[in-house]
Amino acid sequence: MVEKKINYRIRVSLVLFILISMLLACDFFTRDPQRSNQNQASQNNVEDQEEQNTDQNNQAQDQDPEEPGTVQGQSGEWVVINHGGFGFWYDPMVIEDILPESVPLAQEAPYKEAHPPFVQYALLLDSGSISVVEIGWYKNTSETAAQIFPDLEELIESKTPLGLDCIPELPLLDFFRSCDHQQFNANTAFVDFENGSGVRFVTVYAIQDTAPIDNQHLVYVYQGITDDGLCYVNATFRITHDELEESAEVPVEVYSDMTGMALEEYFSGYEQILSTGPEGYMPSLERFDQIIQSIEVSYCLGG
Repeated sequence: MVEKKINYRIRVSLVLFILISMLLACDFFTRDPQRSNQNQASQNNVEDQEEQNTDQNNQAQDQDPEEPGTVQGQSGEWVVINHGGFGFWYDPMVIEDILPESVPLAQEAPYKEAHPPFVQYALLLDSGSISVVEIGWYKNTSETAAQIFPDLEELIESKTPLGLDCIPELPLLDFFRSCDHQQFNANTAFVDFENGSGVRFVTVYAIQDTAPIDNQHLVYVYQGITDDGLCYVNATFRITHDELEESAEVPVEVYSDMTGMALEEYFSGYEQILSTGPEGYMPSLERFDQIIQSIEVSYCLGG
């Protein structure tokens, strides 16, 4: 009797074990597709993240390192352009349109001095440009620049232009523009920029012959030096004055006077007109002074 009960319990236990095993097997096969779907979803997420990272890396590589950025300037956010080894900061509230260009090394030629590579920033809306040159390289490249620079530096430091026939000027742009080519200089003033100082004046240049004093030839000129002594800043802008003709000719009596007295009076007369005050200029002298005041220049030795 006891033996029968034991055998009965064994059979019941065996049946229960088989049933439980079958239930577990069914549950496993039911859940396995869900697990597969979850694993596939996780794998897809990983692949999507990797693809996003790849896209971001490609965008970073494609981004132009010289694309303008922003920095905190004295009057708010300023734009910074890293181009040709120079860092050029400016206030976008003052300068609206600017285009940097690398100017290559130039050898000495007729009416043109040798100069090192430099960067010229065209201010398209203001009909002018600002150029930045590394001073040490400039003096090593141009003997004329090496001779003129001490005079310009002394003028800027002393801020005393009285008695000068012309403003010391480094020959840099398309033609050999130097002190000797200024037919006069008017409205001379000293203007500081964010990290340097310099001198501005109004003039008409003549390279080979006397040029007429008119609005076609009148220019605003600025020359500055950064506080660290590394960079020379040159700016020129077209400017007009309501006392001048749009286009004129040098009077015949000026050319025919062999003594030079008529030529001297011709220049001095216009110099007085253009020096009486800032009134009459278009754009105003203050506009160009404001442009100069709204820039900062740095030189990157590894640029």
